[in-house]
Amino acid sequence: MPMKNPASGDLIRTEVIEAHGLSVSKAAQVLKVRRATLSDLLRGKAGLTPEMALLIE
Repeated sequence: MPMKNPASGDLIRTEVIEAHGLSVSKAAQVLKVRRATLSDLLRGKAGLTPEMALLIE
């Protein structure tokens, strides 16, 4: 399965999660999503949905 958009995952990891001093688990808890869902996005295994973009915003 090809990667959806790995750049968006890298951007979210560095500009949002790491910038706020969060772990992936804590960020998933704050966003109220499954850790696996956020992890898939960060690893480029899933695309950024409009719903997730709103949560991250």
